Amino acid sequence: MAIDNNMNLTFKSAFQKTWTLLSDRLIYDGKEILFTEIKDVKIMGKVTIATNGIIQLIVGNKPINLVYTKKNQNAGEIAIEYLCKNYGNKEDRGSRKTLSEVQTEIDNLPFKDNLKSLKDEIKELPFILLGDENIKAMTSGLTNGSPWLMLCTNKRVLHIDKKRNRELQTTDIPLDRINSISYSKKGIFGKISITDGATTREIENVSLITMNSFIDTVNKEKELNKEAKMNPTTQVINNVSTADELMKYKQLMDMGVLTPEEFEVKKKELLGL
Repeated sequence: MAIDNNMNLTFKSAFQKTWTLLSDRLIYDGKEILFTEIKDVKIMGKVTIATNGIIQLIVGNKPINLVYTKKNQNAGEIAIEYLCKNYGNKEDRGSRKTLSEVQTEIDNLPFKDNLKSLKDEIKELPFILLGDENIKAMTSGLTNGSPWLMLCTNKRVLHIDKKRNRELQTTDIPLDRINSISYSKKGIFGKISITDGATTREIENVSLITMNSFIDTVNKEKELNKEAKMNPTTQVINNVSTADELMKYKQLMDMGVLTPEEFEVKKKELLGL
């Protein structure tokens, strides 16, 4: 989400400090806070009939809680997405996704579960995913009796649980560290097991449709990740070889063995011109 020069949202709540969101800063209790001063943004509480929504900013080393009411829920959600995308310096902003970008990636997945019970986990994804990280597959199930979201990106496998006490738990497994991924079936559900070194992580009660798609995608992304890491090395070797060949033909031209015209022909062949 780009900077919106017309951004101007004000939030008031009983017994709470008033705050106003502007294009590149916010006014909190009469004091100005530039987006570049904000180190982190977190969702600490969601709006319900009985509770307000809470957005926590880290400014310096100090937490600041921004409160919005049920009446301002839509504006509050706009503020969350805008803050998440635009806080920090320019480099930081370029490395983050918005919630709408994350939701679009999820909507475009060929197989996905009913994620209504995992809305809190999905809202955390903009804080977890990198700007160049894309969701490739998603599933969900139970780990130790608690519902977890599991997703595969082009970089890693993530296992996420947002508990009712607002504690966030995540497991991050880079693709190149996955030794194996397996599954078992029991009735209409399955179990996925991922081995990372000496550790095996499991998620049960997984939909068979999303399970099969998830495992296939993890294996595919592992191979693509492996190939991507090998290609730069291959490219360097090829570049060195081409440079050596050019030097050899240049020396032959200097010795009079090749004419300048013949050297130019060889150079174009080597460079693919």
